[in-house]
Amino acid sequence: RSIPQGSPSSIPRSTGSGPPAASQRRHSPRASGRGGQKCPLAPREAAQLVAQTADAIEYAHCHGVIHRDLKPANILLDTDQRPHVTDFGLARQIDVAEGVTATGQVLGTPAYMPPEQAQGSSTVGPSADVYALGAVLFATLTGRAPFKAATVVETLHQVIECGQPALRTFNRAL
Repeated sequence: RSIPQGSPSSIPRSTGSGPPAASQRRHSPRASGRGGQKCPLAPREAAQLVAQTADAIEYAHCHGVIHRDLKPANILLDTDQRPHVTDFGLARQIDVAEGVTATGQVLGTPAYMPPEQAQGSSTVGPSADVYALGAVLFATLTGRAPFKAATVVETLHQVIECGQPALRTFNRAL
């Protein structure tokens, strides 16, 4: 099934009902508008998608799991357009006493991680996933990640040193 214009293909669609299998992911380019700019979703559609994704993340948190790598590529849509969070490869159990995970390393996708995770903080908690949900919402509304640089190191620098860019910088319709 083709991806309609305005839907980011980094939120792949599956071909069956229920949670999609990893083998059903699509990696085709997003639909593009003028100048090759990636097309954002309508605000209501973006909000609904992220709200449903937030419900899934809340469920994980209630069961002691932090995802730590939430991004559009890790959210699959089934044929009914319901999102399913995937790729729990960096997920960790929340330390019940601390409410955080301890890694001491920078793990995850820099463009979607909060500053404390980008700094390699030894305490990354559920708030990191909440921040990433905001970054996913930013991407669905603008067609791009909130932070984007030529290298991973430069992206990490932007995450740590620069404030979140304004949505209207990338989508004047908002």
